[in-house]
Amino acid sequence: MRKIQLFVLFVVVLLTGCQAQQSQLTGSWVSREGSREHWIMLVDDYLVYTVFDEANRKFEYTLGGPVELNGQSLKVTLQFNTREKELVGTVFSYAVSWKGKNMILDIESKPKEWTRADEGKAPLAGVWRISGRKVNGEIGEMALSPRRTLKVLSGGRFQWTAINIATKEFFGTGGGTYTFEN
Repeated sequence: MRKIQLFVLFVVVLLTGCQAQQSQLTGSWVSREGSREHWIMLVDDYLVYTVFDEANRKFEYTLGGPVELNGQSLKVTLQFNTREKELVGTVFSYAVSWKGKNMILDIESKPKEWTRADEGKAPLAGVWRISGRKVNGEIGEMALSPRRTLKVLSGGRFQWTAINIATKEFFGTGGGTYTFEN
């Protein structure tokens, strides 16, 4: 009986540690290279990575999917990738470390330093899926299917993506900052 209690305690401590690590990453992060802004949003175990050329006001690419933190490694299973759709379904692991309050993440095969933009704390923060549409005054439900539109909201940033995880199609995206009042 004592061994079972110690095992349960070990599992609870291990899970609590993983949740603490995950919450350490939750929110939005930015890394800048000249006029290019690299953004990561990590909310509800889902990651969205986007690159935008601020000076030329030009979207470059985005990718993302469910994420799992395992020690010093961030595992992402891609559900969309605007540059290489054949990589959808692939699991990638990225090393994570810290430099003070900044995150060091080797996404794109070279370590980048990321500054936290927000902690992902807001009334609407999370990953949302469009589940209904209003047509002729009535809301019709949309069942979960491979074709989906997701909206990821952190503490002050958002990005929506329209994707099909079965066909690896990407239909569109948009994002930026938001505020919430009442």
